[in-house]
Amino acid sequence: MTAVPFDPVPMDALADRHPTGPDWLWSGYLARGNLTLLTSVWKGGKTTLLAGLLRALADGRPFLDRPTAAGSAVVLSEEAPAVWAARARAIPLGPHAQLVSRPFVGRPSAAQWDDLVT
Repeated sequence: MTAVPFDPVPMDALADRHPTGPDWLWSGYLARGNLTLLTSVWKGGKTTLLAGLLRALADGRPFLDRPTAAGSAVVLSEEAPAVWAARARAIPLGPHAQLVSRPFVGRPSAAQWDDLVT
């Protein structure tokens, strides 16, 4: 497993280091180059939200009254590709959105997650 560098930064220096803030794909919620986890209770609407967002990212149209930028996404899901195929028929997602379905056999270790996201 790769060690995470420990490089503390004084909070009052952050604005100088990052004068423009994040490069938002979905303003205030999803930043380019970051990992974003959508979590909620079962049947809470996570996948419906994600499908609508992915559709908006195709050409950068606003989503839920917030600006988006055109971009690509990789969706990591525990659901089978057939489930996503049905969704894609209902809400066309486009080639900018890619699916990684069930990337692990069994429960992954911390090292396996690290390898996947780095």
